[in-house]
Amino acid sequence: MSWTADGRALFVRPELSVLPVTIARLDPVTGRRTEVDRFLPPDPSGYLQTRTAYATPDGKVFAFTYDRMRSDLYLMDGLR
Repeated sequence: MSWTADGRALFVRPELSVLPVTIARLDPVTGRRTEVDRFLPPDPSGYLQTRTAYATPDGKVFAFTYDRMRSDLYLMDGLR
């Protein structure tokens, strides 16, 4: 995703299709991951996967895009 402001760690998202979306801080030297935040789409119905996720270098703001599949089911009665 993106480097922290001090350049010592990365903000990453470990899972692509799991809710809630988790953002972790990854130390590339030790390999240690620390969870920073979790969030859900405003309406998780039809959620497929998180496409992209971005973090500001200070780790205070996160943004993400995700795929959804929505469909409509119509029931009709009395057709001839």
